Amino acid sequence: MGGTGGLALRQGPWKYIPDLSVADGWKSATGKPGGKASGEGLYNLADDPAESKNLHSAKPEVSKRLAGVLREAVTPRETRPVSR
Repeated sequence: MGGTGGLALRQGPWKYIPDLSVADGWKSATGKPGGKASGEGLYNLADDPAESKNLHSAKPEVSKRLAGVLREAVTPRETRPVSR
């Protein structure tokens, strides 16, 4: 995550960038050129290190899996029991 809230996940050759227009609270959703987010991105960095071909539509199963991994990584967890 960058200082402005930009968020991405790298796993193996894949880089996944969530649709920041629906990512609650991430400043970069509105900070992109043109005032709106560009949507989800999925890139195979082994084949396309310049990230010129977005594979999100061609590989929806990979996007869905990585979205779940990213969601799990940013979900807050309790570190101690909560007194009720």
